[in-house]
Parts: sequence; structure tokens; C-alpha cells
Amino acid sequence: MPILKNMTSVGHYFESLVTFQTLDFQPVRDLSLALDLFFLKHFEFNSYIFQNVLIWAISSVYLTKILDLLFPELDKKWIVLITTAHIVYPLFVATICWSMARKHLLAYLFLCISTFKLMNPKSRMVSVIFFYALSVLSHPIGVLWPVWALTYKWQEEKSQLRSLKKVFLILFTLMLIFIFLNYIYYETSSTFKNIYDSKTQEFFNVPDKILALGHYSSALALPYQQSFFYDLGHWSTLSGLVIIGLSLYMYRGLKLSKKFLINWGVFGVLPLFIVLSMPSLLSDTYLLFPAVSGIVFITHFLQQKVSEKYYKGLYVLVGFWSIFTFSESLYWTDSTKFTTRNFERRPNCWSAVNLAKLHFTKKEVPSSELKQFIYLNQCLRPQTLFQVAEFTVINANFIYYDANLSAEAKINELKKFSHLSPYPELMIAAILIDEKKTDLADTTLKRIFSKTKEPIEVKNDPVLKDIVRVYCSKRFNDDCLALLK
Repeated sequence: MPILKNMTSVGHYFESLVTFQTLDFQPVRDLSLALDLFFLKHFEFNSYIFQNVLIWAISSVYLTKILDLLFPELDKKWIVLITTAHIVYPLFVATICWSMARKHLLAYLFLCISTFKLMNPKSRMVSVIFFYALSVLSHPIGVLWPVWALTYKWQEEKSQLRSLKKVFLILFTLMLIFIFLNYIYYETSSTFKNIYDSKTQEFFNVPDKILALGHYSSALALPYQQSFFYDLGHWSTLSGLVIIGLSLYMYRGLKLSKKFLINWGVFGVLPLFIVLSMPSLLSDTYLLFPAVSGIVFITHFLQQKVSEKYYKGLYVLVGFWSIFTFSESLYWTDSTKFTTRNFERRPNCWSAVNLAKLHFTKKEVPSSELKQFIYLNQCLRPQTLFQVAEFTVINANFIYYDANLSAEAKINELKKFSHLSPYPELMIAAILIDEKKTDLADTTLKRIFSKTKEPIEVKNDPVLKDIVRVYCSKRFNDDCLALLK
């Protein structure tokens, strides 16, 4: 986002992209967010939620079209009700409200369009290629989609494969290019490396991957305790594995053609290779694309078991989900309530550290229970540069707000890890400012700026804003301008 806020032109953005200065290789997502910033800057209109709702609405239209093609004999009221259930399902609606989920929504939209275009005999194949490319340039979760496309055509329209040879050659070439670009980007991007450790070994941690699969199954079937990010040490991961077993047992008695099972089984399984390659910190937003497969199987089940009893039951569920979704939205749109409840529902390091940072942003003192949780669970482990930043910011703030420490004791504690980043020394300057020792604070800040090459972000830190106010009141030079970035 800082890259986008400072972007002067589209060319400037792509220059940042090719020089590996952005966090990830998702230009379609970035340009859509740049549009939000444009509306906010020039019209004072926050279009973020509006864009997300629009993307979700169009995605739902194309999901309806896909179901219409797959189940032409099913009564339209069933298709409409199933799509409505998809629209109001809490797990999916939450994605609309989350600031980091635009990439998932866009990738989902374009893959739905591409899937429909592939299945529709009236569509031009160039549109299939175009929307597939847009999807992967939003987020790479659907990068393996051409494998499904080939599987589908092989099963459904084998006689047409020869005429589609060029189309699949282009699709698979793009797939390999996108895999290579994302691999190179994440291996090369200094921003990405600063945040994450190498993930290559995690993919082979089979027990964790099985538990992750269990969690995702549970999240899809029982979306009542959302937190966006989860760890594996929760009962829901095991309950999800039971749900998978029950689902397989239920489908055992259905008349499932081998062709149908392969087509939509592959559709749901392929994105799991991407999802399960992520770290053991799990996010429900990755379920949008695999969930299409689940929706197709559920529709197939309802087609075979069609009765007013099932229709009324689904109608009741849609009503319940609508009420639940509305009540949950009161939390999703309030960062304080959302972050607090994240920690209450799933107390893990991610939720604890984010809640602490929220308190610090508001100049509030976190509870002693939260502080104890963070330290007892060793949530601050300075290994990557990003973790060093987390370690210094959280520790420095805990020290700064500790009412039991004198100013001298706070400064001594901060000096113990001031070698890790400029932040502890900035907090020392803040303490000196609080103590009305502005000359000493000024000397400290000069020393920091003389050895710090990169600008220091202060916009989201009220303590550092106070430093800016004091420091910049005395001078308006390059050092001060650097601090303001």
C-alpha cells in the first residue's frame, strides 16, 4: 500500500514491480486499490467496500450461469436459492469487509468468468485466456486452472480438443510463466523476504497439511466462529476431518458419474496445492475458489434428493445465515471490535500482536493478560526483518506505557535492543520529550538520522507523530521530511 500511496503514475508502479519493490506479484489487485485511492483523494469517496460488493455481485451472477449450464433440468428456484445461500454465506461475505481480501475477490471473479466461458459453447476461447490471466495477476491461487480446463474438455468434449490445441498451448504456457514469475518474485523480493521465512520445507510437513485441510473443511461447513487467521491447535481442525469423512459417506449412495466426479473433484483439489503451500497460519479467504467445487456437489446432491423438504430447509438456512452475517458485519466494519474478538475467539500470536498494535495506535495501554500472553507464548521472535520490526515495536511500546517503570528505567530497557532497529531510540526520544528534555531528544534524533538511510514510517504511530511535532517545530529540513514519509 505505501507504494500505491506514493505512486505518481502507472509507469511508476510497474517500475516498482519489475525492480521487486512491491510485496507480491499481483498488479491487477494493486491497480484496483490504486483506483480506491484515486477516488478517496480526488472525490473524498471511500470506494473500497463499493468495489468489493460489485465484484462479489458479478461473481455471483457468473456462479449462477455456471450452475445453469451444469444443471439445465433443475428448477430455477433451486439455482436462485443456492446462489443466494452463496451470497449471504458468512464465510464469503466476511471477505468483502476485509482490507486484504481484494486479491481473493478479483481472482475468484475472473476464474468464475473464465470457467463459464470455457463451459459455454458460444464463448470465444480468447476470453478464456484473457480472464485466466487477469485472475492469476490478481492472486496466483488459480494458477493451475488450465489443468482443470484440459480435464473438463477431455471429459466433456474430447472431439474438440484438436481444434483447441492452440488455446491450451497458450494457457499452459501462461501457467508456467506465472508459476515461474511468482517463484522468482517471492525468492527475489526483499519486501517479501523481510516478512516471511522460506516456506519450502513447510510444504512437506504432512501432519500440518492434513490439519490445515481439516480446518478449511470445518470453516466451510461451520462458519460461526470466524477470525480470518487461525493456527492449527484448535478442535475445529479435527472436526473438519470428521466432516470430510461424513461427506464422503453421504456421497457414496449417490449416482455420481465418474466423469462428473473427476471434473469437479479436480476443480476443488487443484487450488488446495496453493492453499496448503501457505504457512500454518490459515486464512478463510483462500476458500473462495475451492468452494465452487463444493457448491457444485451440493447442487448435484439436491438435484438427486429434490423435494420441498430440502427446499424449505435450505430456505431456513439462508435466513439464518443472513441474520448471522448482518450481526457479524457489525464487527467486520469496526477495527477495534474485530481485532478484539479475533483474539477472544482464537487466542494466538497473530491475533494477540495485532490487538496490542491496535492499542498502541490509539495510545491505549493493553491489558496485563494480553501482555502476558504475548510473552508466555514467545510471540515475538526476531528472525526475519519483519519479525525484528514487530519485536522492537511491541517491546518498545510495552516499555513506554509501563507505569511501573521510571523514565530512566525505560530508557535503560530500550537501550538493550536499540541495535536491532531505530525504533527503540525513537521511543527514547519520545520519553525525553515527555520529560521536557527536548535538547537531549533533539541530539538523539540527530544521531538516529545520521545512521539511518531509509525513511521511517510514522503515520500509524501516535508516539512517533509526537516526535515529528517536536522535532519539526525546530527545523524543516531533509531529515524532517524523511521522517514524515
